[in-house]
This record gives sequence, structure tokens and C-alpha cells, in this order.
Amino acid sequence: MKNIKIYASSLILMLSGCFTVMPEINNAFIKNRSDGEKSDLAKIQNEIISINKEIRELEKNSEITKQKQSAIRKKLTLLDYQRPYLEEMVKLYILMEESEKLGKSRGELAASVDEYKFNSELSAYFNVNVDYQNARVETKQAELSVKIAEQELEKAYIISKGSAGQPVDAGKDTKPVQKYRDVPCTQLSKGVDVNVCKIMEHYADRQKNLVNKKQDLEAVSLKFLEAEKNIKKYNKNYEF
Repeated sequence: MKNIKIYASSLILMLSGCFTVMPEINNAFIKNRSDGEKSDLAKIQNEIISINKEIRELEKNSEITKQKQSAIRKKLTLLDYQRPYLEEMVKLYILMEESEKLGKSRGELAASVDEYKFNSELSAYFNVNVDYQNARVETKQAELSVKIAEQELEKAYIISKGSAGQPVDAGKDTKPVQKYRDVPCTQLSKGVDVNVCKIMEHYADRQKNLVNKKQDLEAVSLKFLEAEKNIKKYNKNYEF
């Protein structure tokens, strides 16, 4: 479970343009709890590991897509640079009345123009694809932040079942008192070293953020599907 500490520690959340560190519950508070009590927590922690793995894979796909986008842009530059030369060669063979060479040069010029048109469409496709891959990464990261907050709430829930302390004052800003598993956050704060109501606020904020990221992903997915449809019209393979 060493990795879990790494995932959860120093989690920075962007709230209203400010960086806010989410309160974390010391793992020592649940050290002596039974495996049965900690089974739901273990499930959440396994989900965190799984989501982190997915994020790494999505980030790699995003980097590959960006490199493809860069390669296509360079190819467009090359094709654009090459075309004037092909045009001049056509003019030359017209003057020289070299019909065979003229036919070959005209064919090369036409192929270059077609190739440029296709790669321009391909470039537009990869521009959208980059946005799509980035949105997938951001959505999965938002999902991770929700799970990390849920992990802290589950810790508090486990501890609260055996705590005889007094409920913590949530403060005037927390109304109505939020609940996790039908237990008020003030009750969950008993026996731990942080105000769980603050974690609940983070949890609710991260859930809203996840909804927004999913909506953003849905919007860019539609653009990606349209770009993919356009590129398939050419019925032409590209090198990667």
C-alpha cells in the first residue's frame, strides 16, 4: 500500500483559481482495524491504482498523438516547399517539348497536390485528436481526485464506528451538514486529526468537476468522430 500514500499525499486541487490542499487522515488511525472493516477501503484503493494505470496509458497515447501531429505538420511544410519545383519542371519540359518527361512531371505535380490536400485534412484530424486525447486524460484525472477524496471519507467512516469522542464543530460555513454513508461529517470527524466536513466539501467540488470534464469530453468526442469521418472519405492509408 506504499503507492497509495504517494497517490494521496500532497494532492492539490484547483478551486476558484486557487490551489487548495485537501486534508488527509493519518493511516495510523485505521492501523488496528480488522480486514473486514477495511474491505471497502481496500476496494477504493485498488480503484485508485487502476485509475492511475489508465492515466499513464492515456498520457502515453496523448504524447504519441502529439508527435504524429508534429510529423504531419512537417510533411505539409515539405510538400509545400516541393510544389514550386515541380511546377517549374513542368514549364521546362513544355519549353523543351519533352512530352514523355512532361507527362511524368505533370503526374508528380498532381500527386503532390493530392498528397498536400490529404495531409491538410490529416493535420486537421490530428488537431482534434490531440484535444480529444487531452480531454480523456483530464476526465480520468478528475475521476482520480474524486476517488482520493472518497478514500479519506472511507477512512473516517471506519474510524467513526469505534470512536467515542464528541462530534467536531463543522463551523458556520458548512450548512447543511454533509453526510457520507448517511453519517454526518461532524460525526465522521470524531477520533481523527482533521475536519472531515472540509474533505466532504472537496469531495463535492471534485464530483462537480468530474461532471464538467465528462461534458467537455463528450463535446470534443463529437468533433473527433466528425474529423475521423472526414479522413475516412479519402479511403487512403497513412504511415502511422
